[in-house]
Amino acid sequence: MSRFPMRRPGALSRWILAAVLIAGWLPARPQPIDADEIVLVGVPLVRKFPAVDFCPFPIKMEFTSTGGTAKIFVSANLYVLEDSLEYTHQSIDDIVVARDSVYATNLLLNDSSFSSCYSGAHVDSIFTFDTITPADASYYELFDSGTANGWDLANGAYYDNTRSGPINPSSGSTSGTGCLGLGVRNGNPSLADTAKTVITIANLLPGKRYVLTGWWSVDNGINSQQVSMTIQITGPDLVPLARRTWGSLKASYR
Repeated sequence: MSRFPMRRPGALSRWILAAVLIAGWLPARPQPIDADEIVLVGVPLVRKFPAVDFCPFPIKMEFTSTGGTAKIFVSANLYVLEDSLEYTHQSIDDIVVARDSVYATNLLLNDSSFSSCYSGAHVDSIFTFDTITPADASYYELFDSGTANGWDLANGAYYDNTRSGPINPSSGSTSGTGCLGLGVRNGNPSLADTAKTVITIANLLPGKRYVLTGWWSVDNGINSQQVSMTIQITGPDLVPLARRTWGSLKASYR
């Protein structure tokens, strides 16, 4: 006789049926998803691009001063490839560097003159530099004196008296008499062509927060995401304080 008792066939069937029923009540174990079944939906890029002649910078550029002076570097590409190489005609104007407290108390809700300044995007508020005096800012340049006033013109930048940003953003859009152009159209255009400029500003207090504001223009006929501009601020001994790039897909609003 066997040492282990044999189960009757009917009992074994009942055990199998019970196991099947219990398994039916248990939650199913999640199975891995095949790689080709994963669909990633990216966040749509909000393209802040001038829809009119001049628009306020689409970024807020803050920095903490590390000394009494700082350098502002600006670079911009000259050409983009659409159906052919197109000249971007980028310019900046109304460059102001002020303490963050001055900036915060002179903001205007952007719901009137410049509310549609950018295609498919909206700059919530505008710094009304015309409600302060130049003495209230560490740097205040509207480019209305007929010169570039200290900006480097050796690497493609130039004074442009053919267009200008507003001089009274608090009450309207009256234009001034000039701006700083970035890159002159040339006879041998290249996608590698870049214009650069720099200026040293003073009257900064070490350890204090500042905001750089300005206005930007691109040729109205350009409709390319390849247009880009970079502004970098460094302190004494070229200590990096801030850097922002906007306008292009690869370096959008860093």
